[in-house]
Amino acid sequence: MLKQDHRKYYLLNNRGKASEYRTLQSIAEKMKVNSSKRKTTKINNAILFSVKVVAATANEKVSEGIKLKLVFVSNRNNPDDFVVIASTDLTLSDEQIVKYCSRRWKIEVNFENQKQYLGLGSESISVKFDNLAAFANLSCIRASFLEFKRRIESDVRAIGALGKCVQEQIREMPIAQSLLILIASIRALPEVLARKKIITDEQIKAVRKEISSLIRNWFSGLTCYVVEFINRWKTEFKDLIPVKTI
Repeated sequence: MLKQDHRKYYLLNNRGKASEYRTLQSIAEKMKVNSSKRKTTKINNAILFSVKVVAATANEKVSEGIKLKLVFVSNRNNPDDFVVIASTDLTLSDEQIVKYCSRRWKIEVNFENQKQYLGLGSESISVKFDNLAAFANLSCIRASFLEFKRRIESDVRAIGALGKCVQEQIREMPIAQSLLILIASIRALPEVLARKKIITDEQIKAVRKEISSLIRNWFSGLTCYVVEFINRWKTEFKDLIPVKTI
């Protein structure tokens, strides 16, 4: 997709020779005047017309430039405006160029989302190609998982909202897992003490009861925020903490 700036292109005539040197806006105005000569098949009135040009500066020879096929497409957000799609393959039809550009645009949007939400280009500061390739592949895998989740669950959220949600869950997960490990270790303390013969087998039940009471008192004294956080993990905690509220 070309920027509509001051740059000019050599228009080619029917014999493939450079005839005029114009900007994109000037080309559009010329084609509007010669609308009767258009031979382009429109798709839903989106494609306006196409022309063949040579991209070269005023200081370059036309033969040194790059031949392009420009397709002028109506801007759906502003019917009076247009966008210009360029292709180096002059054999493609206007319809094919528009379709290929729309597919390529999805790829560009995907890369932009990965850069903004999934750490592409900023996650690694290595200068080794293998490391950069590995982190780029990880970013693509994350994007694929998010898109798969969005599709199978018919989630209306965009990938950016899903990415932020997953990032928040990833930050919370190690905390929850650490609490699980800590509480599981405390719950296993009576058996450890019994194996080391610090307490007798008859005392295991009493020690376990005291530990359960301490955990219950600890949980009751937590702030509302921590209680809500733990409750979100009630499936993992319910077998470890004998608290009725979980």
